[in-house]
Amino acid sequence: GLNLLALAFNKIPSLPEEVGNLTGLTILDVFQNELTTIPAGIGKLQNLNKLDIGANHINVFPAVICQLTGLQELRCWNNGITSIPEEVGGLKELILLELGYNKLTALPASIGKLANLETLFVHRNHLEELPAEMGSLRKLKKLDLSYNQLAELPQEMSKLIELEVLYVNNNKLDEYQMKKIQEQYP
Repeated sequence: GLNLLALAFNKIPSLPEEVGNLTGLTILDVFQNELTTIPAGIGKLQNLNKLDIGANHINVFPAVICQLTGLQELRCWNNGITSIPEEVGGLKELILLELGYNKLTALPASIGKLANLETLFVHRNHLEELPAEMGSLRKLKKLDLSYNQLAELPQEMSKLIELEVLYVNNNKLDEYQMKKIQEQYP
């Protein structure tokens, strides 16, 4: 059966509930459409490991995504999402999480449960602080926090020993915070 469904760059206003019947799907790409929500039927796609809902009009993070526990890549950028539910911590297989260009003011503490996460993009949001639990993301290699409202980074982030790329430009970090970052990541 069908294992990849690419519907990117169309003008699709909604997905039918029946998309949940495509249980063999491993990749669903609905990037840049006119979607405002994701049907509950998506929760049946337990083989899905890549989901791209970026560049749509989804203002509320679809809770049904949190049922897709095998997801390895989740791209939700450029939607206008205002918050991420704590249940996102159940997506323990995630390697990549893209949440850039949204309207997030905070990240849930449960983000620290994403033990396999290697790439986290939360640039161009309205984040004012980060949860201390970010320090639990021990496999994190790339972190983009640019263009937010961060005045400091949690001390716990010094535990991110695999971190190779860190973008914190265009925030509210002062000279003291920049010095701390340089000491943490020599």
